[in-house]
Amino acid sequence: MRILLLFFLIILSNNSFACECSELNKNNVNEFKANVDYIIIGTVINQLNPEKTEYLDYNWEKEKEAYDIIVKVKKVFKGSIQSDTLYITQYPNSNCSRTFSAGKDYIFTGKEIKKFINTNINSKRNYGKLHDPISDSDSIPIVEMENIPPPEYKFERGILYVDFENTDQWNLLLKKHPMILTNQCYSYNIDDELGQVLIR
Repeated sequence: MRILLLFFLIILSNNSFACECSELNKNNVNEFKANVDYIIIGTVINQLNPEKTEYLDYNWEKEKEAYDIIVKVKKVFKGSIQSDTLYITQYPNSNCSRTFSAGKDYIFTGKEIKKFINTNINSKRNYGKLHDPISDSDSIPIVEMENIPPPEYKFERGILYVDFENTDQWNLLLKKHPMILTNQCYSYNIDDELGQVLIR
């Protein structure tokens, strides 16, 4: 009985953290296409790790897999691309993130990231000026709210609001090549039936 109970607890815990994607089929494929900026076939040529995170480098060297990658564009089905190279990111990594393997082709779809903004509340650069606590009125220090972006990890109108300090590094990448925000619900193995629905 205890073994059976443990089994159900494991199943429930796994399901509670599983990624649930909306169903993609012939009836809603046009709606799906309308909601993404890019649909391409591309080959994974390298990982994308501008912060030089050690465990990501280790995983790439050992397994040749990564969550954020650099892709050589093979065919474009939607989107205006001037470069033959794209950056693919799944930031922030979550239950809906997947790995991509070096040298393999995938069908990538997603939204273009035009800018990263740091939402870290401790960042004075993004959160306005902290007034001098000693003032004529002896009032409580006030933080100007005019420059405060939306909550962390929000994507809106091409801007990805993220809670980390190294947004400058990521914004520099955007000057080189376009970057697509995707996840396992929006990117497919080349022989995946759902992916094939998108490119037929």
